[in-house]
Amino acid sequence: MAKKLEHHAIEDEVNSFIHTIDRADLKPFIEKLKQFIRHTEAIPSIQLQVDDILKNINEIKAQPFISIQLQRLCDAEKLSSDVQKHEAQFKEILADYDIQMSVASKLSLDPHFKTDLYNSAVAKYQQWLLDLLFLLYCFNFSQSVFNTYFIESYLIFMHEIYPASVTTKISLRDQASVNGTVLIEIPRNSLVHVYGNIINDYWLKISIHINNLEIEGYVQAIYLKKK
Repeated sequence: MAKKLEHHAIEDEVNSFIHTIDRADLKPFIEKLKQFIRHTEAIPSIQLQVDDILKNINEIKAQPFISIQLQRLCDAEKLSSDVQKHEAQFKEILADYDIQMSVASKLSLDPHFKTDLYNSAVAKYQQWLLDLLFLLYCFNFSQSVFNTYFIESYLIFMHEIYPASVTTKISLRDQASVNGTVLIEIPRNSLVHVYGNIINDYWLKISIHINNLEIEGYVQAIYLKKK
C-alpha cells in the first residue's frame, strides 16, 4: 500500500511538471526539441537517455556552486517568463561543465565511435541533453526527487511515445526498410511503444520489452494499432 501511494505521489509530480512545461511561452522551445527528435534517426534508446540524464544530475549535485546557481535561476524564473533569458543564463552557468554521456550512448549514435572531437552526432545529442536539463532545473518548481520513473515519463512526453498493439506477427528490423536486418520476430497482439518521430509513411520506430530487455527497431506502420 505504501509503495502504491508513493507511486501515485511521483506520478502526480510528473504530471505537474509536464503541465508546467506544456505552456504557451515554452511551446516554441518544446517544439524545437520535438522537431529534433522527429528528424533524428540516430538517438540512444529511452533507457540510455534516462541513464545519461541521471548521471548528469548526480554530477551537478556533486558541484555545490553550480547547484546553488541553478537554484537561484529556478527561483528567478518563477518571477519572470523570459524563457530565452533564462536559457542563456542556464547555459552560462554550465559553460564549463562537460555534459556526461555513456559509451553505450556514443556507440548507439556511431558504431565506429572513437572520440568526441568532431563527432556531430555526439555534439547534437549533448545539446539535446543540455536542453532537457534546462527544462528540468528551471521549470520543475516542486524540485522533485529525480528518479528513473520521473525522467522516463518526461522523455515519453518529449518523444511523443504512445502504446500500440501488433495486429499480426511482424519482423523488427534495424533499419526502416525490408532490407534491414531482422532483430526479432514480434508475436501478434504484442504491446509495443511507438516513437512520435515519423521515419516515413510506411515505417515507425518502436521499442518492446522482451525477457527484461528493451529492444528498439523499425516495423511497418500498417501492422500497428494505436491503443
